[in-house]
Amino acid sequence: PEFADTRDVAAWMVWTHTRVPHPGSRFKHEMCIMMHQEFGHCFGWQQAFQAIANCKDPRFAWNLIQSVFDYQLPTGQIPDHIDELVVIYQSFKPPLYGLALSWLYDHSDLSVIPVEDKQKLFDEMVLLYDFYMKYRDVDHDGLAEYHHCDEAGCDESSIFSAGLPVANPELGGYLIAHADALSRLAADLGKDDDAKKWEDEARAMTARVLD
Repeated sequence: PEFADTRDVAAWMVWTHTRVPHPGSRFKHEMCIMMHQEFGHCFGWQQAFQAIANCKDPRFAWNLIQSVFDYQLPTGQIPDHIDELVVIYQSFKPPLYGLALSWLYDHSDLSVIPVEDKQKLFDEMVLLYDFYMKYRDVDHDGLAEYHHCDEAGCDESSIFSAGLPVANPELGGYLIAHADALSRLAADLGKDDDAKKWEDEARAMTARVLD
């Protein structure tokens, strides 16, 4: 028991170790590591987890979400992970950024975020949604698929036992949350037409997933 405080500090350092931009590094914003030293990478989806956990510091939480989109490709794809030397696009994790953004709207004061930052993230999140619809829907049924086991985050999941690609309700749910968050962000920006468009898209995706 006398080491309880030290244990808690050590756990925090292991699971929320923040790396910061510095000369010669690839980092443009602060990013968190949630892995032990052997995997000293900042994984994209873990920035969404950390944004939720750090919602009482809205500027830091916002920057964690933005950090992933700093490396977005023109196709809309985002990287899997970043470290001081490389940015890896070989695979990537589920799109949890809509979930994280809605959490911030519900638990943070996002009035401290500049309008230009909100507009930037809005454009980037639209591009990511379009990536899934254009490059991860090979049968054109309006439902995105996982094309690699890593894309689910649970690499050995039994959903892949029949092969790839795999459309499943989980990925559809993430994209519903993504569209819903885009609607909220558009409304925050005063873009009423876009807010309605993304609300309608969230409803349409919900219907497709349920069907």
